Amino acid sequence: MTLQSTYSAMFPAVILMARFGEAIMELRELAGYEKQGEVAVASTKLSEEYPELFQAFSQQWLSRIEADSAGDAIKKARPMMIAALAYLLKLDSAKFYDRVGIAIAPVPLRERGATSAFPNGSPIRPVVTPMEVTVEIPRELQDLIDQYGEQPGFEALKNHKSVQILAVRRAYMGEEDGLQTVEDWRDYFLDMRRWLPK
Repeated sequence: MTLQSTYSAMFPAVILMARFGEAIMELRELAGYEKQGEVAVASTKLSEEYPELFQAFSQQWLSRIEADSAGDAIKKARPMMIAALAYLLKLDSAKFYDRVGIAIAPVPLRERGATSAFPNGSPIRPVVTPMEVTVEIPRELQDLIDQYGEQPGFEALKNHKSVQILAVRRAYMGEEDGLQTVEDWRDYFLDMRRWLPK
């Protein structure tokens, strides 16, 4: 056994996987999109077919995401845009986290819990009786309510159930949810508004 083979056996090669934006660029190419513009066009078609599930994104937006070396832009991205990107890259939320390193919500049409394929509710009955759970309201979300609650188009912020629905994101994802400012929460609210009770 040579010195080189002994060293190789003791210290096997470590393959470093790309993370964050670099990983998204690699995944885009693996999915068959050679150029950023191609996947942006595909996102437009996807959002037109499923406007309640996905939001289209531009080539410029994707360029910023792929240039993200720390994960901050990905964390702050609009959920419906990230969902569209993950779907087009053939990823569910678990694979997105494993490969990119950022937790995202379940991806519609790739994960059963994230699709409206069952209009009458899940075909599997729950084994326990549903119960009401109160979620703590993040300070930035409360600031959004105080600043925008009386403005037209923001009526849902005065509905307790709507606020609880919004706050679940922080409860589920913790401080890593990417919503750190009032503006972040406003953008998230605007994405979710169509489904919120008023």
